[in-house]
Order: sequence, then C-alpha cells, then structure tokens
Amino acid sequence: MSAANGEPSSAGRRRLVARWLGDYRVEVSARDGRFKFLSDEAFADGGDDSGPMPSELLFGSVAACFAMAVVWVARKRRQTLPDLEVTVRASYDRSARRYTEIEIEAMSTLAETDPRGFETLARLAEQVCWITRTLEPGVPVLYRAAAPVRP
Repeated sequence: MSAANGEPSSAGRRRLVARWLGDYRVEVSARDGRFKFLSDEAFADGGDDSGPMPSELLFGSVAACFAMAVVWVARKRRQTLPDLEVTVRASYDRSARRYTEIEIEAMSTLAETDPRGFETLARLAEQVCWITRTLEPGVPVLYRAAAPVRP
C-alpha cells in the first residue's frame, strides 16, 4: 500500500518527522505530511506555550487510544455506548526525568445503568489499546545521530 491512499508507506511501521522551529517549538508531521501539529514547552519550562508539551501529546495518545478501544469493543459486542470520557493522569519523578505511573479512568453514564457491562468494556479495551499495550511491558528505544539526506 502507498502513502497516497492514506496507508503507511512501510507495512508495520510508523514514521513521524519533527522539525525544530526555534526556541522549544517543534512541528511534527505524520503520514508523509498529511497531518501536522505543534509541540512546545510551557512558559514555566522556558517555552512559548504555543502547543502541548511532548508529555501531553504522549498522554493524549494514551487517552485517545483507550477511548477508541472502548468504542471498538462496544461496537464489536453490539453494545450501545451513550457517552465516554477518558482521563489520563501521570506521576513523574523530576529528578529521574521520567514518568513513573500512568492512570487511565474511563467514565460513562453506562457505568450508572450497567456498571458490570461498562467495567467489562473497559477491561476488554485494555487488551485492544495499542498504545498502552506498547507502554506496559516496555519497548526498546533506539537512538541514532545522522547528517541530513540531501537530494
């Protein structure tokens, strides 16, 4: 499949490109430039606060993926989901420069009318969300420094 039809250009891989715009502002493009978004640091951390911080993008991805997973599970089970909100909280250790825990809370009025049913959807979503399934056991991070490729 090709990037022209919206599919990844390489099966089983994702490629995003971040371009530095100055200060801490970075523009990220996905799907060969089809989607772009800005990331920055908060004023308190020396940024211009012109976009979400990288950690907010990471945890936003967790929230979005988990919400989509709950919806997917509900549809597969032909269960009506009247509403859904997913909140993600992350604890961090500033001295270690890392996050130590991620908490995901799924909320729906379905939890009032069918608590066991909604709990089942949330538990099954844990098995479906690619982002949390990647983070939970850990994934190797590979680093490389390179010179730009010139045409």
